[in-house]
Amino acid sequence: RDMAEEKSNQEDGTVPLSQDELVAIVDENDNEVDQVTRAEMRRLKLRHRASYIFVQNSEGQYYIQKRTMLKDYCPGYYEACSGGVVQAGEAYELNAYRELEEEMGIRGITLSHAFKFYYE
Repeated sequence: RDMAEEKSNQEDGTVPLSQDELVAIVDENDNEVDQVTRAEMRRLKLRHRASYIFVQNSEGQYYIQKRTMLKDYCPGYYEACSGGVVQAGEAYELNAYRELEEEMGIRGITLSHAFKFYYE
């Protein structure tokens, strides 16, 4: 995403580009039941898919990051993982790699799946 464009859109009162992204709405078994914009998903607090990536170095230390102030959820907070909302039609794994590169600039590594969880 072009962060400068997203920021300028937000400053002039328009919706940031990411708010128009389509996301899959799922049931309690992770079956897709609908697709809506990210903005609608947030507004209605709909169940959706997301990825969370914990990055650990060879010494066992975990990386943390500070969320951009442009985020619609918890802007400016520190978090112990990278990740994000899975777009409609996007696989969890592809989302994890995309988010890791977007948020932390990390690419060319192999991720391993740790677990899947349901949160409401």
